[in-house]
Amino acid sequence: MEQTVKVFVSPAMNSSEFLDSVTTESTGNEEVSAEKDEDVFNQELQALENADDKEDEDVHEVFRTAAEGIGNNESSGSAMVHVAKTLQLASSWLNKTRAKRTENTPRVDSFLEKLEMAGPSHVTRNSRKLDSSASSIVIDPSGSLHYCWLIIVTISVLYNWIFIIARTAFLDLQINTLSLWLTLDYLSDIIYIVDMVIQFKTGFMERGLLVRDPKQLHRNYTKKIIFKLDCLSIIPLDLFYFEVGINSVALRFNRLLRLHRLLELRATIETISRFPNFLRLCSLIAMVLLIFHWNACFYFLLSKWIGFGSDTWVYPDLTSPGFDSLTRQYLFSLYWSSRMLTTGETENPPQTDVELFFVTVDLTVGFLVFAAIVGQFGSMITHMLHVRREFLAQADAVKQYLVFHEIDDDLQKRVVSWFNYMWGTKKSSLDRDNVLSKLPHPLRTEIAVQVHLETLKRVQVFADVEPGLLKEIVLKLRSQVYSPGDFICRKGEPGKEMYLVSSGRLQVVQDDQETVIATLNEGSYFGEISILNLSNTGNRRTANVRSEGYSELLCLSKEDLLEALTEYPEARKLLEIRGRRLLRRSR
Repeated sequence: MEQTVKVFVSPAMNSSEFLDSVTTESTGNEEVSAEKDEDVFNQELQALENADDKEDEDVHEVFRTAAEGIGNNESSGSAMVHVAKTLQLASSWLNKTRAKRTENTPRVDSFLEKLEMAGPSHVTRNSRKLDSSASSIVIDPSGSLHYCWLIIVTISVLYNWIFIIARTAFLDLQINTLSLWLTLDYLSDIIYIVDMVIQFKTGFMERGLLVRDPKQLHRNYTKKIIFKLDCLSIIPLDLFYFEVGINSVALRFNRLLRLHRLLELRATIETISRFPNFLRLCSLIAMVLLIFHWNACFYFLLSKWIGFGSDTWVYPDLTSPGFDSLTRQYLFSLYWSSRMLTTGETENPPQTDVELFFVTVDLTVGFLVFAAIVGQFGSMITHMLHVRREFLAQADAVKQYLVFHEIDDDLQKRVVSWFNYMWGTKKSSLDRDNVLSKLPHPLRTEIAVQVHLETLKRVQVFADVEPGLLKEIVLKLRSQVYSPGDFICRKGEPGKEMYLVSSGRLQVVQDDQETVIATLNEGSYFGEISILNLSNTGNRRTANVRSEGYSELLCLSKEDLLEALTEYPEARKLLEIRGRRLLRRSR
């Protein structure tokens, strides 16, 4: 009985896999098996010989030799040797071919593929080609240009709200300066029209991004109620001047519908201003004066409709001495209006039903105005006193603690002086951790960098280190205020912090605490070596440092520095080298 070797060749097979795939079986027909092996091998040889790489000619030669050996009916052992060598070279050649194909095939971003599996609504690929909408002019609603334009529109709105009703009530005001009013009226109309165009070009925030697409901007503006009000406010009812006369200013009452722009400016200024309480107070006063103004105009119009001087309640007859001038007419009406809305009283009671109705409406409006004034003032005063009330509560709690534990009077006076200094300089309300706690981390970092980075760069140890590390350290700086005579550190104490003098002046004194060796001014620093764990003395303080007056210092603890250095191993090595160098110099 003879044995026949069956060889199963796969393109992905290596030499070890080939040896594992060799099986033997008893057969009575060696020639049939050899012919099958020869056919299979020749087919794979032909596929491999189609390669164009000239560097693989030695592989092809071995293929031919192996084929000839099998074709000449060599023994199974000899055929095995040829095929094994062939397969080893074939495996190497196939691996190299796959590598070349991989290099030539564009790499697909698997991250985007995973995201795109979620559907087109979740992923948007950014095109390199700029969209046409990006090049169009879009006004940022938080930009300075938008604020400036809001001020211009607000002036126009206020002009209409003040003078349309005044020119309607006091006809002499309209007649005496007609050309001026016509010029201002149509200038205001132009501003209204331009304002609508600008609102079509004003972007808006959606999902945290400024929308710039013209179609979306158009749709966003037109779907709002303010668009309808804006359209109504520019209807040219002035054309009816030709029918009813040019002094019929009441035709321009639709211009008052642009009031929302004034309210928008008020809300914007309160947000961006450094003095929001003062602006709220001014806004409240302006609103009250505008109500008084309108009520005065209505009173004069009602007096004209009833008849001047017809009774004691209405405005006196215009022919009466002292009541014929325009100034007297307006001031008398304004006096009557302010008195009616604030006290609810007039010199003469109403005589007719119309007058009674008007007085009733005025009393209601006056009550609402008074409630609004009291509420607004109360809210502003509460807000302004909120910080002081909290500060005084803390101070009272500390003083009660000192009294309870019978602390000596001298130390109590120092504590009270510290509180007075903190409140007088407003440092208690400007603590960074409290004030900036609501801001996101990037904004807090930028603010801290602008405030403290230049001071930190003065420290030799931190000079020219990675910007990222400096930002981490800046965020970990803590402000501390010391009273006159307070010791920041004493000689021999373990050093756990480094200090940068933000304001004030420090004294380096000898052990007798009288002799001043040196003075540290604003911008000075000390203790930077002690927080690096370099000294063999356990990082002990080598001097006594005392505050001469009230001093504000920026403190960086050893724990905070080591925490920041965990992500910057190279910077840590650099700091240690510089620290050792400074330590050798100091010795």
